[in-house]
Amino acid sequence: MTGLVRADGDSVAAGRIARRIGYWDGPWAWSGMPDVCRFVDLGADDTQQRRVAAYLRSGPRFVLTMGVSLCRLCGCGNGSAEQTDGEFIWPEGLAHYVEDHRVRLPDEFIERAERGPVADFDLDGFCRGLRPDGDVSVDLDWWEGLPQTGRPGSVTGHLPGCRQSTSAPG
Repeated sequence: MTGLVRADGDSVAAGRIARRIGYWDGPWAWSGMPDVCRFVDLGADDTQQRRVAAYLRSGPRFVLTMGVSLCRLCGCGNGSAEQTDGEFIWPEGLAHYVEDHRVRLPDEFIERAERGPVADFDLDGFCRGLRPDGDVSVDLDWWEGLPQTGRPGSVTGHLPGCRQSTSAPG
C-alpha cells in the first residue's frame, strides 16, 4: 500500500499528517499546550456547539489509556481515550468542553464538523500508519501555535481549574 485508502475508495497521499486538537495546558500537561480559557466563547452559537460536540463523539476511539483525564475547568472525569476522523486527533473529553464550557474550536474544525458525523475511513490503516515505519505523522505544532480566539464574548480571565487560576475546579 502506497498510502491510506478511505472507505469510499479515495486514496490518501503517503506522508499524511494528522493534527492534534483539544489538548489543554494544566497541572499534568506537557508544556506548550494552549490555555483552555482562551477558547471559551460565551457568545458561541448553541446549535453549532451541539453539532461540533456530536461530531467529536462520532469519531472512533483508537487509543485507550489506564488513567482518566480530568476537565481543566470543572474537575469531572473526562475520558481515557483518543478519537480521530483520520485528519484530526482529539481527547475523548473534548465534546464536554464544547458543550458544557462553551469552548469554541477553530473555524477550520467547525466547518468540518458541520458536515455531519465522522465519515467512514480506514481506521486500521490509519493506526498502522502511526507506527514508526508508517506513513502518518502527528502534528502538535499546529495546535500549539494557534492564536487566542480573540472573539467577542471570550473569557478574558482565568476560570477555576486552569493552570493560571488560583482556584480549584468545581
